[in-house]
Amino acid sequence: MEYCRFLEELLPRLNQLESVRKQRLKNFLILSVFTILAPVLGITLIRIGQNSPLVLPGALLVLYGFLLVPSLIPWGIYRNKNFGKLLKTNLNDLICKAAGELKPDKDLEIDFSKSGLFARYNKALADDKFRGKYNGVAFEIFEGMIPPFRGVVFAFKSNKKIKNRTILVSKNDISQKNSDLIRVWIPIMIILSAVLAFSINGEFTILKAFEYFLFCSMFFALFYVIGILGTQNINREALNKINMEDVEFCRKFDVYSSDEVEARYLATPAFIERFQSLKTVFGAKKIKCAFYEDKVMFAISTSKDLFEIGNLFTQLENPEKILDFYKQITAIPEMIDYFKLDEKTGL
Repeated sequence: MEYCRFLEELLPRLNQLESVRKQRLKNFLILSVFTILAPVLGITLIRIGQNSPLVLPGALLVLYGFLLVPSLIPWGIYRNKNFGKLLKTNLNDLICKAAGELKPDKDLEIDFSKSGLFARYNKALADDKFRGKYNGVAFEIFEGMIPPFRGVVFAFKSNKKIKNRTILVSKNDISQKNSDLIRVWIPIMIILSAVLAFSINGEFTILKAFEYFLFCSMFFALFYVIGILGTQNINREALNKINMEDVEFCRKFDVYSSDEVEARYLATPAFIERFQSLKTVFGAKKIKCAFYEDKVMFAISTSKDLFEIGNLFTQLENPEKILDFYKQITAIPEMIDYFKLDEKTGL
């Protein structure tokens, strides 16, 4: 859906919802102000009344205030989520039309383990799940947590078999390679060993540090084995780091693949540009992508709700926010357009 048409259908609805938002916000603020002022008023009544009948209502106001003031923040969060649900209910059909025939699907099952993006994937905690179709291409969307990842994941099939696995990932994201866990923990154990050797004996010696390092290593190995047994270990091929020609891209991202030729074939300059624009559109700190088997999967780390155009505490009819929202919900169709998957031309 073109932006002008999207805006034409969206603005009348937002206008009606804005009046609802203002009334709900007004009610919340009035309750908040009264709750905050209640103990002040109560203390005043107690001081003025002393032994008079004013003491009892004053004490009740103090008790009321002290009990409810801490609940204002949770109450505000609840009211905001409740308003978010109202927005979704009223805008869902328009959003789904703009995002590509999107439909909620609570029973949707996505196999995250094969992508290799989520290390030892064990479970996913979904906020929302959707199926969509754009230009004949089916895609899936997941919003929620795949600990420690939180954000948006979307995937669609390629029309060409990808023989190997290629991963593009933001710098310092250690969740996609087995070896990174060891790279992180060895320096930590060395520092911890040195601290223990100095603090326990009052003096630092290499021998004592080495003893404590072995001691820490035993615990690390134990927890590592427990972690492997307690989670679903991914069966994936070894990935090698690929040095790309784009220096600016390499400064922000890493590329891993089991086949350098295919990795360069997939991660073209045009794709890299689109990939980085996704990070900007979602305002994400980290983003990663995997090419594997017959799929392409993107994982965008963000705490934002993909399908919320606003909230209780901000004006809905904000041109910049509306445009950002439109870019987010049309990001998947645009990525499908890039691959031209509806044209059976391959990647």
